[in-house]
Amino acid sequence: MQALQRDITARKQPVRQEEFFQYDRQFHALIVKFSRSPTLINILEKQLSLVYLCRFYTIRAPDRYAHSLQEHQAIIDSFISQNSSKSEKAAQDHLESVIRDFVKMSNGKETAADEKRN
Repeated sequence: MQALQRDITARKQPVRQEEFFQYDRQFHALIVKFSRSPTLINILEKQLSLVYLCRFYTIRAPDRYAHSLQEHQAIIDSFISQNSSKSEKAAQDHLESVIRDFVKMSNGKETAADEKRN
């Protein structure tokens, strides 16, 4: 996870949405893999298409890239510290942030730059 995080942060900013989507997908897949939880793996496999659709949609939100990198780093740091409360909080903060962006984007509150692209 740390290598993946270093790779994406070392790239020229901002990265293309496609690159960010692939990075984000790999990051979350590693969390699931490392969980070794058959229940989590089963849930993700069943919900994967909805998860990817949400991710693909929210990556257009203003500052989503920067926020995700910060939130992902907090998750990595919490794993390294082996503090389950800190890990839960970091994951919850990330999910809430993504949900806020999803709601913002689904309500049509895109940035002027996004509107010009459409």
